[in-house]
Amino acid sequence: FLRLYRETGKKKFRRKARKFVKQLERLESDGCPNVVPMCCLLRAEVAALSHKTARSEVSRLFTVAVDSARTSGFMLLEALSYERAAQHFARSPDTMEMAKIWFVSGVRCYRKWEAEGKVVHFVRFMPFSFQSSQTDTASLSQVLAD
Repeated sequence: FLRLYRETGKKKFRRKARKFVKQLERLESDGCPNVVPMCCLLRAEVAALSHKTARSEVSRLFTVAVDSARTSGFMLLEALSYERAAQHFARSPDTMEMAKIWFVSGVRCYRKWEAEGKVVHFVRFMPFSFQSSQTDTASLSQVLAD
């Protein structure tokens, strides 16, 4: 629903997404540890959609999502959190360097998970080039070549 809201701007999708997040948060508050990483990721996603949320707060929430997934042992959610953060920050030229840092971490995590098909997909659909970047181009190339 969050993707549909971002693409269409229709508030009904945002309402449905918030309802889903609230259901997961209820499970989290009831003590279900398996939903904690997903709740953290969804909180970051919701914050990323809000134009009122500061860039630093969105980054912090994605970092919390990554840490929560790593601590819980959910490598897929850890990689997905990196990917979603990279995609979010790649939407603005001002945060492109930040997006590339998240991107590199996501590629490494997907590789650790041995999801090469996902790495190929992730690389293909990122909206930036690694040429003429302030980010260390050699390290980006190395990550992609590994």
